Amino acid sequence: MRFEVSERVTTIESPKVLFASLNEIFSKISRKTYVRDGALYLKGVETTFGSINRSDLTTIRAKQVAGSWLIVAQIRYRPSLVFWMLFFFLLASGVATAGISSLAFFIPIAFYLSQRKTVKVAVQECLKRFKDEHSQGCALSSLAELEKLAGLREKGHVTEDEFQASKRRLLGVT
Repeated sequence: MRFEVSERVTTIESPKVLFASLNEIFSKISRKTYVRDGALYLKGVETTFGSINRSDLTTIRAKQVAGSWLIVAQIRYRPSLVFWMLFFFLLASGVATAGISSLAFFIPIAFYLSQRKTVKVAVQECLKRFKDEHSQGCALSSLAELEKLAGLREKGHVTEDEFQASKRRLLGVT
């Protein structure tokens, strides 16, 4: 099973800085992280006891789109070898006894499905935190606005006093 989580970040930071920060954030929730071929790879996101039933690999890539970065996390989520061993053992023992334990094979399925949401939410929260820490949308739009005002001032369409007042307003200085 595959699913995707993404976040758009407006920043002027270089890809190297972005990936170093992404690696730092995701290393806190992943068993293993590594960078290869321009992507960040994560294995074992939010491992707990129930994680023995799953294997996950998340690939994070960043591409520039319209002056911002689109950070895309593609998550490959599948049952682990332990899941299949436990599933078939419980299924076989349930068939052999034909009793209450015949429903026990649902236990690994329940763990597997609940862990899927755990992985997705953990990746979403890390991407949101990354966006909150690195987004410079307001600063960039203020800078663009100041550049426009400076051009208008040079052409004589805006006075120096109007330019300074607008500059203070945009920078949040009173």
